[in-house]
Amino acid sequence: MTRRRAVAALAVALAVRASAVRAQPVIVPGRLEIGIGPQWTGHAALGSRNANETTGAGSPFTLFSSSTDLASATGLEARIGVRVLRRLEAEVVGSYATPSLVIQTSADSESAPGVAAKERLRQFTIHGAAVWYVPARRAGARTAPFVTAGVGYLRHVHEKDVLLAGGTVYEAGAGIKQLLVSRDRRRLKGVGVRADVRAVARAKGVAPDGGTHVSPAVTASLFVRF
Repeated sequence: MTRRRAVAALAVALAVRASAVRAQPVIVPGRLEIGIGPQWTGHAALGSRNANETTGAGSPFTLFSSSTDLASATGLEARIGVRVLRRLEAEVVGSYATPSLVIQTSADSESAPGVAAKERLRQFTIHGAAVWYVPARRAGARTAPFVTAGVGYLRHVHEKDVLLAGGTVYEAGAGIKQLLVSRDRRRLKGVGVRADVRAVARAKGVAPDGGTHVSPAVTASLFVRF
């Protein structure tokens, strides 16, 4: 009877241990991670304005209205991450894209048809971010879900470099990493893929109102870990 109890206790202990291991985030041994891949960012409505003139009586008269949008664009994003805690990584992130700035006129006082003017911008961002690995009981041995957030610098460059506009970029979201190759005893510790969905808020930049405008973003990348 004593032996049976010992075997039963050992079985329970192993089951608890296995459950705890499954609940842990998968952190491949290594301190440095480098990743690169495409990023799609959705469009942002930057607001509308009226072109007014003052009449002889001193009241405003609207000549036409205009709305400004920053079109969606696909660009490139690169990341360098350093593991600072078991579940926490700090990252430096840079991205490049060429969205279009679209200005649409409407409600012309002389009933003229609306006109759309389009300009191709160059958009650069560089920011710091944190990645927190979330314990997940159903995650496989090579899968690691995470949440992320960051803040940094935004720059828009108009065509022919005639004007520069700076601002701030904020982002927050969640994603998953899938390990493809693991080599614990070599300099290259692992190779994998990452996918995440984020909300990206761009403040100032080319926005006529100088406000903050939020867009969705989706990123897929390949990473290596050392």
